[in-house]
Amino acid sequence: MMCSIEELAAVARLSKSQFKTEFKNQTGQSSGKYLMMRRMEKARALLANTGLPVHIVAEIFGCTSQSAFTRRFSWYFGDPPNRFVSR
Repeated sequence: MMCSIEELAAVARLSKSQFKTEFKNQTGQSSGKYLMMRRMEKARALLANTGLPVHIVAEIFGCTSQSAFTRRFSWYFGDPPNRFVSR
């Protein structure tokens, strides 16, 4: 669903470390934090707009378990993902 740092580096024709350095120089934030922010925002949108259950959204974003996804989501937003699920 989302690109990895490796894929983005390949598109930019840079090594992974060069890409990460250039990304931070250009944006002021790490590429890892940026990708996590984008993934969390997309996950929240899926939960709010599609009615998909949390475990399916967790799978879409490559989490090994629903509990791992819930912990990460709750840390990022301050609320568990089930608060965003559309009914």
